[in-house]
Amino acid sequence: MGVMRVRLMTNNPAKVDALESAGLVVQRVRTPVSVTESNISYLRTKRDRMGHLLDGLPVAVS
Repeated sequence: MGVMRVRLMTNNPAKVDALESAGLVVQRVRTPVSVTESNISYLRTKRDRMGHLLDGLPVAVS
């Protein structure tokens, strides 16, 4: 297809890494996250275990 650059809307660094490994120049655009009481634990797991870049997510307090 001749694509050399891509603007990728994602918070997942693994997707960026995969495209860069394929030789593409990647500009990552973070997607907004809506934090609720129901999803905060899930979002923290994505951030802490998988390295997702999530703006506006409070740090866990122990």
